Amino acid sequence: MNGQDIVNNKVFNYMKASADKTNVDLSGQVPPKPEFSDIVSEIYSEMPVLKHHGFVVKSVDKASEYGGSIEFMSPLEPKNPYGKPYVELYKNAPTEKSELKKAIWGDMLHHLSSADPYWKSLRDEYMGARDERQKKFDREKYEKLKEAGKESRSFEKWMDISWADASVREPLKGNKEWLGFQTKKQKNILKKMENYLKYA
Repeated sequence: MNGQDIVNNKVFNYMKASADKTNVDLSGQVPPKPEFSDIVSEIYSEMPVLKHHGFVVKSVDKASEYGGSIEFMSPLEPKNPYGKPYVELYKNAPTEKSELKKAIWGDMLHHLSSADPYWKSLRDEYMGARDERQKKFDREKYEKLKEAGKESRSFEKWMDISWADASVREPLKGNKEWLGFQTKKQKNILKKMENYLKYA
């Protein structure tokens, strides 16, 4: 049997296996690609700095206990089953590819805030450039969450772990609700962030 016959025989076996899985054992063959591997590969190609951190991205067949559609878990969180930066997608996660892709890389940015000193410095600079209107909005947002029983952390901890990341993530994603109120300095910092994600 020559090389071409071997290839043809393998193709035939795969085709036959899809029609009758009882006849051909596919164990030991090429394993299926990890979940969302195509989207994650695109993200890594467009934002190389994220590739260095080895994210795990998985979907779960349940709703989030926090009410969102996606959740980031740091490698140090006890409930993280992978010990790596982990993005968990819930039943109500976006299904349209471009929106799903933005949701995934947007949550990946949480990890940069704890693992990448330069990114953290840009994020802190952005938050330090808020005007009084933004500061008032942030405080009111926190108080509403607290009154509704959706936030138990201190204002400072909430800002550092959640809100500061959201404040840069959403304009970077092009969320129209978050665009238009940044100061000139903040817009310049967002541009630095975009360049760092693309070219670092």
